[in-house]
Amino acid sequence: MFTRASSSSRKILLTCILTGVIVALLISSLQFLMSWHKREVKYDTLISDVQHYLVSYFADLKATTDVLQPPDA
Repeated sequence: MFTRASSSSRKILLTCILTGVIVALLISSLQFLMSWHKREVKYDTLISDVQHYLVSYFADLKATTDVLQPPDA
């Protein structure tokens, strides 16, 4: 009878450990995916802001050079 109780305790212990490991892996995977998504959103925002800055910069540069160039004959 003692061996059955011991076997049952081991089975419960192994089940709890396995469940804990699976839950820990699941939670860490979700946390990794969330941080990856946040990083991706930040990079997309940065790229968009740089693109808008460059478009504005070159538009201003063109406007300035058009004013400085002599008119065509």
